[in-house]
Amino acid sequence: MQKKLIPTILILSLILSGFLSLNAIRNMQGNARVVNYTGVVRGATQLLVKQEMAGKTNHALIQKLDGILNELQTGDGPNGLTRLDDETYQKQLQELEKDWAVIKEEIKEVRKSKDTAELLRLSEQYFQACDDAVKEAEIYTEQRVSSIMRILMVQILLCLAIVAFVAAITSRMRKRQQEMEKVEIENRKKSEALSLLAKQLQAPMNEISETLYIADLETYELYFLNEAGQRSFHTKDFYGRKCYEVLQGRTSPCPFCTNPQLDEGKIITWEFSNPISLRHYLLKDRLIEWEGRKARMEIAFDMTENEKEKQQLQNMLDAQNMIVRCVHHLYENQDVTSSIHAVLQAVGKFFTADCTYLISIDNQMPFANQEWCDAHIASRKQDFAKLPQAVIHHWLSAFSEKGSVIISDLAEINKLSEEEYQILQNHNIQRMVAVPLESNHQIIAVLGVDNPAKDMMQNITSMLQTLCYFIMLTIKRDQAEKKLAHLSYHDELTSFYNRNRYIEDVKHIAHSHQSVGVVYWISTV
Repeated sequence: MQKKLIPTILILSLILSGFLSLNAIRNMQGNARVVNYTGVVRGATQLLVKQEMAGKTNHALIQKLDGILNELQTGDGPNGLTRLDDETYQKQLQELEKDWAVIKEEIKEVRKSKDTAELLRLSEQYFQACDDAVKEAEIYTEQRVSSIMRILMVQILLCLAIVAFVAAITSRMRKRQQEMEKVEIENRKKSEALSLLAKQLQAPMNEISETLYIADLETYELYFLNEAGQRSFHTKDFYGRKCYEVLQGRTSPCPFCTNPQLDEGKIITWEFSNPISLRHYLLKDRLIEWEGRKARMEIAFDMTENEKEKQQLQNMLDAQNMIVRCVHHLYENQDVTSSIHAVLQAVGKFFTADCTYLISIDNQMPFANQEWCDAHIASRKQDFAKLPQAVIHHWLSAFSEKGSVIISDLAEINKLSEEEYQILQNHNIQRMVAVPLESNHQIIAVLGVDNPAKDMMQNITSMLQTLCYFIMLTIKRDQAEKKLAHLSYHDELTSFYNRNRYIEDVKHIAHSHQSVGVVYWISTV
């Protein structure tokens, strides 16, 4: 901007000087024309008087003289005359105007054959008045010329002063620029030294496999992100951007930010799952000074695999605890139907499923065709009996080949079985797992789970198979207990009640006051 200021000042000075000079020249030209035309009035009047005295009339010249006199007084006319702003000259013009009016009247009398002596006398007086007017105009013009010369001198001096001022400013600016260049060179050298030092410091930071970044403590602007971090967060253009924007995908500072907790010599250790990299990190934060400003340095250790293993172990432990609870339900409750419903409820809640069910295949299991549904899910019990045979056969074939039916994504089976796809879609079932209950190598029922949690699909099959085993044991136990109870009170040969039933019935009717008959048969075999 300073480089443009000096030429601008000089250009403006030249423009002002030229404008004033042109205006002065125009004024001088106008004054000269006024002087000239004042003399023209005298000469033209003299010519007119001679012509009139000789008997020649010249109306055009009279009109021309009227116009010149009017233009000299007003500055408005075809001759481009200016009005001299001089009081003496203007009074002289007024006198000329009066004398001219008298002369014109006398000319009219001469045209009527009057003697020309009076016209000659009046014209002599008029010529003298014209000479006086010319002198006044010349005096005024000379005064204007002197005034303009003084103005031009002042203008020249002003321009010289401006040039001197500009030269002084230029010299001062040149010296200042030289000083700034020296400072800039020194700063560049310091910057290069700091840059080299920063690169030397950043080299080991870039070599480590963990993510490391440095951000301003107040503005959250990123100063540094090592190469491992750039790969993890898919960015190269990070400098100056907000850490919460680049590393967390947020538009405002993180509510869990540790900045308020940082202190000199203090290391803050915490864990966090990042939404951008989808990794779980062990984080260590420390307060440092970076280029004269307080900043946070954070190192992120990727603990995702360890966290997965820990989560898997926890899931396995939770699954085992759930299976143990289900086994307790099956063995503590004598009512098989109630115990199976309790198992279905426990399984559904554990897998956060929409529905769990036990479907009978041959319709010969009185406890089958049971379900547990989440509160917002409508019952599907009536639809179990309406399953098409093609779907049942497909499931049986899958049980024989794979031991289970697993649908991780409903869209995957659209091309394989349109009918099965339509049934599941109608019930908004996106995921499903089903395993068979077998007895004597025959599939008698199916244990199924609809829409279990995605992250629990991996080990769900083995857990359901384990539960099927205990459910089958419970069923067989129930069947054995019922058979023993039947044999205790029935004769195996005749299928009639036996002596044990007789003894039980006698106890019930012993206190009865009614007549009772008893018929029994004793075998001699």
